Amino acid sequence: MVIAALTLWFARELGITAGLFVLGSVVFSQRLTLFGRSLFWSLWAFSLPILAVTFFLERSRARRPLVLAAMVFAAFLLKCLFNGYEFITTTVVMVLAPLVYCASAEKWGGRKALQRGLVATIAAAAILVSALLLCVQFSISGRGFADGVQHIWYCLAKRTYGNPADFIGDSAAGLRAGLLPVLLQYITGIYFDARRFLNAPDTRAGWLLLNVRYLHLVAVFLAASVFVSASVAAPGRAGLEANTTPCC
Repeated sequence: MVIAALTLWFARELGITAGLFVLGSVVFSQRLTLFGRSLFWSLWAFSLPILAVTFFLERSRARRPLVLAAMVFAAFLLKCLFNGYEFITTTVVMVLAPLVYCASAEKWGGRKALQRGLVATIAAAAILVSALLLCVQFSISGRGFADGVQHIWYCLAKRTYGNPADFIGDSAAGLRAGLLPVLLQYITGIYFDARRFLNAPDTRAGWLLLNVRYLHLVAVFLAASVFVSASVAAPGRAGLEANTTPCC
């Protein structure tokens, strides 16, 4: 339901073609299928904050910053309660995307853009509250509030820039890996493997030609953005705007 609501927002904002592309990206995403079988991931919770922002931008008449702050706080708190801090940085960037879009489309002034941009601060507050709740859970279970704090610091070090000597196995290997190789691994990761459906032989040509990678999607999105920007700047812009309904 959450993903369907986001798809409808794209269709209303950017047209039915954009909505169909978003729908297709969800249907063909093998990563979503992989995570979808696990109750732990609760995939809908990842998209809950961006859904709250799009709902605010589309439905809120007054656009009061306090309303946006309350919606973002509640959405991020629910996200953390349902699936913890997995992909938390990605979730924050997702929230900023519709704000940047509307700031450009509506030509927000600096003050208004800054007020809306403070949504990242509200997200940090929600994450902090969820961490405090986790420490309270430790306290209720009998291990103590301090043990909860220690657990959070341990996990933070294990997943970010801790000392590899303090860990073993995959955790230590991950900490020894450089930032650039890790980013390249994600960017060049496979989004859709057509060989699974075509029963194609496992050859180097098939590996290169039948795999859609996230890097390919980034290139397509950049090309589309340049094309749209050039179209808006064309002489026919006035006629185009006259037939366009404001979204945000």
